[in-house]
Order: sequence, then structure tokens, then C-alpha cells
Amino acid sequence: MPCLSSRAIILRPPEQAIQAESHIVSSLQFTPYPGPTELSSGCVLPRSSISRVPNELLAEIFRILRAQPSENSSWVRILRVCKHWFAVAATLSDLWTRVSSKQSVQSISRFLSYSKSRPLQVDIYPKEDSSATLFAIGAEIDRMQTLSATFSRCYDFHVAICFIFSRLPSLQDVSMEIIHPYPLANPRIFPLDKCCALQSLRLVNIDAAFESGTLSQLTKLTLENVKGLPSLATLVEILRAAPGLENLELSGGCPIELLFEDATPVTYLPVHLPKLKRMRLRSEPELPRALFTILSTPPDADIMIYLPVVSLHGVSRTLFLEALPPIESLSNIGGLARINSLSLRFHGPTPSLMGFCIDSAGCQPLFALMVVETAYPPTKTPTQEIVHGITSAIEILGLDERVVSLDILGPEEDPSAEKFDVSCLIFALPKLTGLWLRQSGLPSVLSALLDEWMDDDGDCGVVCPDLKEMQWQDMRFDDELVVNVMDCLERRREMGVTLLERLSIVGSRNRGLRDEYVNMLERVARKLSYDE
Repeated sequence: MPCLSSRAIILRPPEQAIQAESHIVSSLQFTPYPGPTELSSGCVLPRSSISRVPNELLAEIFRILRAQPSENSSWVRILRVCKHWFAVAATLSDLWTRVSSKQSVQSISRFLSYSKSRPLQVDIYPKEDSSATLFAIGAEIDRMQTLSATFSRCYDFHVAICFIFSRLPSLQDVSMEIIHPYPLANPRIFPLDKCCALQSLRLVNIDAAFESGTLSQLTKLTLENVKGLPSLATLVEILRAAPGLENLELSGGCPIELLFEDATPVTYLPVHLPKLKRMRLRSEPELPRALFTILSTPPDADIMIYLPVVSLHGVSRTLFLEALPPIESLSNIGGLARINSLSLRFHGPTPSLMGFCIDSAGCQPLFALMVVETAYPPTKTPTQEIVHGITSAIEILGLDERVVSLDILGPEEDPSAEKFDVSCLIFALPKLTGLWLRQSGLPSVLSALLDEWMDDDGDCGVVCPDLKEMQWQDMRFDDELVVNVMDCLERRREMGVTLLERLSIVGSRNRGLRDEYVNMLERVARKLSYDE
């Protein structure tokens, strides 16, 4: 039997081996390889181990280095290790398909040569001469499929559009942004109706023009403009031409025709996006209200509406309601029918209302209304007004009989925190089984849970009789808090309500949670968990 070496043999998956080799390669000092060195005895040193790496493994290492999130041509430095490595890379045309305005004309020419006839990705950076890059590409511009461009001025955008205009019908992925779009009167129009092969489009501070045509391959669309979003008619035509849209983001001022109450209403045919998965809308309430009377979404779409507040008087209770479409059009927001969990949170001074579907598959976000504070100096949000406004929204949306869990993270470290009354939310959601809250909302919740309701027939009942789980966050414990909690839960048990299945205390470390408090709380919940 042949003698086996005592040295352990470790077999690793190919991916790990490639990652290990690429790590070794990236740590090398980049010095030109001088070739084999002859000793004085006339012998020739054998080739070093690094020059004996198989070509297939080298190719994978080069592709990993090229994919790193760094300057797109920086990986080329590794080819200075030896002529063999450069020769291998020169045969891999897919390594050379990305050129940028940070490269010299000679470098761009070399990339174009080695990439052969493959499709190109072109990156244009601000403060770089974009026209020089485009002229260096020259006739090879016909190979461009992906364009990512950030311009400092409108003039640079106009030069680029003129140069690539003939290539627009073949572009698949486009991202264009103007950093300084002022003065806003300067036209900066992207002819979207010329781009019939587009799969992804992102325009920032650039107007999208669309009259007719099809965008059947478009799956991702982002329009953001400080000047304002396109007219509602243009938006509707774009969405109608892109039935395969999966990701939609609109951010900017409301179309001006929606801001005039005396404007003649226009009737649009309905638009349905059957494949929509994610939608983000940042604009005044008038836009979502108008858009969702026309646009309908699937029941599993994740929709979030950001409402800017520019008033120095804070947020009015009607802000959320103004962003909702009329009751007869609420069915267009497909996810509303599946919401069974709500979250009311205050991110600093700004509130948000989020709706989720919690089932065996997990927690899926479906719909959200979020306020974005844009006033300066920041205003103090009237939290009680928001609570009443959200209570009205729950009733209008028809969520009162379906929501089983409520997450209330009220303002923290607020002098008026004890006045944060959320009892109306507890009364509005009789089917609650889970409740998550912060200290600012606890007093009003305990008071509401001890109340009773009476129907038209005179029958009485306990508020939220199915409540089984509570979670407290960032509580500061003292005798008064614990006694109030014990009194509430003990009295509910006397009213026929069973013990809590679970009470979780999060963020209680160094906040006064003593062993005696733990022993008392264990008597009102079957399972108690807290930070050690």
C-alpha cells in the first residue's frame, strides 16, 4: 500500500478557492514582472507559483476584482503583475465592456478594442468632460446598452443627449442626473418615447417627455425632480405603456394642474400594473389622491407615500386623509384588503402609519403614509392631532375589524410625553391580539383597557378581549408604573379576560427594572422576557 502523506488535505468549494486566490492577488505589490532570473551557475529559477495559476481560475479572479465597488477601471492595475496575466485578461472581452469619463482617451480606446463587439456600459461622472468621453467612443456608441451619467450642468446633459440620440431606441438601462438644475426654466427633456427597449430608467432633475409608444420591457422607473413631476396625463401615459413595471418611484412637486381647485377635472381610463411589487411616492397629498383614482395595484404590492410638510404650524389631522383617494377608489390599492397589522411611529418629530400583513410566511409591508418634515426650523408636530387623524383614516380604510396587532412608538424624551393619548386607537381596533408601545403611550392604553363598551342592544363588553401579547420598549420603571400595570391586568382578569400569553420588555437595562418588579409582572403574564 502506498504511503499517504501525514499532511491534511482540505478540499474547498470552487467559490471559496476563487475568493481566497483573489484576496491574495489583491494584496500584491504591483511591480512589473522581470521574467525568469538566471543564477550565476547558469540554472534558471522555476516559474513562481503565482504565475502557474490556471487560466480558468485567473479569469474568475479578474471577474471578481472587476465587480468590486470601486472605480470601474482600477482592477486593471492587477495586470501589471506579469505579461501572462495581461495576455489572459486581453482574451476575456467581457472584462473590458465598461468605460468611464475618468479614463484617458488612450485607455478608452484600449477598452473598446479588447471588448470586441460586446455591449458597452458607459459611466459619466460630474466635473469630468463628458463630451471628450463620448467623442472617444465615437462610432462604437452603437454598442452602448447601459448609460449612467451624472452632470454638473444642464449644458452637459444637452451635449450628451445630442450625441446619443440615435442610440436611444437600443438603450436598456439609463440613469441620468443633473446636480445643479438651476435656473429651473432651462429645458432638460429626456425623450422617453424614443426608448422602446428600456428595462430600467432613473431620471433626477430631468423632465420625461412621452407622447405615444410602448415601454413593454420597462420594469424599473424612477422620476425625481425638484422642478416638479410630469403632468398627470404624462404619468398616466407612461404607466399605461409599461404594463410590466415592477418598481416605481416618483419624487417631486405635485403636477401644477392638481393644485388648482377650480381646474376642470379630466377623466382618464383606468391603469392596472399587474406586476408591480414596490412603489414609493413622495409628493403633496393631491398627487396620490388623484393617481390612485386611476391606478390600481396588486394585493401584494409594497406602497409607501411620503407627504412633505412645509407649514410652520406642524401637521394637521387631515393630512393623512387628504392623501387617500375617495372611498369608491380605495379598492384600487390592492394591499389594503390584506392589512392585519398597523404601526404608528414617530421618527423624531415626524409620524408614519404603516400597514402590514402578518401570516405564516412572515411580515410583509403593504401600505404606508409617512410625513417628511421640510420646514425650517423644524416644527413641533401636534402628536394628538396625528392620533385623531389616523383614527379617522382607520375607519375610512375599513381596517377596524381586521387589524389584530398595533405598534405604537410615540415620541421619546418629550416633556409632554405623558399627554400622548392613544386611547382612541385602542377603541377603534377591537380585534387586537398584540400591542407594542413606548412609555409615552402606556398610561392612556391602561386606562382604555379598563373601559367597557355597550352596543345598541345594551350588551356590554371588554375593550380588546383577545389581547394576548404586549411588548414595552424603553420603559423607565418605578413603583407607580408597576402598580398601575398590575392593577389594570388584575382587574381585566376579574372582568373575564385571560392572562397575557406573553409580556416582552425591550431596552429596560439600567432603567429601574428590579427583581421585585419582575416577580410581580410574572403573575400577570404566562411568559415574561426582558433584557438581562
